[in-house]
Amino acid sequence: MTQRVLVIDAGATTIKSALSEKGELASSVHRRPTPFPCSPDVFLQVLDATLKRHDQVDALAVGFPGDVSAGIILDAANLSRVAGAGSPVSDELVAAWHRFDLQGEVTTRSGLPARVINDAEMALRGCCLGRGRELMVTLGTGCGVALVEEGTVQVIDDVGGASFDGIRSFDDALGERGRRIDEAQWTMDVVESLNRLVGEFRADRLHLAGGNSRRLSHLLLRQVNTPCTIERGEPVFHGGFSLFVEF
Repeated sequence: MTQRVLVIDAGATTIKSALSEKGELASSVHRRPTPFPCSPDVFLQVLDATLKRHDQVDALAVGFPGDVSAGIILDAANLSRVAGAGSPVSDELVAAWHRFDLQGEVTTRSGLPARVINDAEMALRGCCLGRGRELMVTLGTGCGVALVEEGTVQVIDDVGGASFDGIRSFDDALGERGRRIDEAQWTMDVVESLNRLVGEFRADRLHLAGGNSRRLSHLLLRQVNTPCTIERGEPVFHGGFSLFVEF
């Protein structure tokens, strides 16, 4: 039975890692800046260095900030940019990441069982109740979504690069760049988008995670048309462990 999972939560600003033992944190959370330009090889070097910091690891779980299918990267989103969110997209990085078998590479390089999934999905796995349709929205450098129905993960498109208002993408409007430009407007855009996403995905419950979710007040979230919880802990680390047990 898998006991100690090294969980890596990759974002477009920071890469976090910690050991999860039986679903609970078994080490401090280590943070390092996400390197740019971030090719698959550069990303794998970070994972190699992270693994070397820990002993007695049984498996690896990677939450990736983009579109992932069966461990294969379909779209690396902000990791395809030359210097992170708001910077130009690199055609070379888009091509390098497209259909890159990150899960296979991590498994081969580490010699350990590995799972690579979308980071919002990993966070949702760590906090969902298993009843009805539950939507996770992560608010950080960009915006991510994941959906489960009766505890079963649903396949949905990542909304980060989708149009928010015909000019900005969801990442532009709801991510850190949008907040820094005008926090009052960002707050209104967040509430509007949450109601749009709740309606689109017919969600019975909404979970919010990511660093910027903590900037929202519970009073403000009363404007959202479904029960909403700001996840205060680190659900991603519990979610990473859950990949190696029955979900």
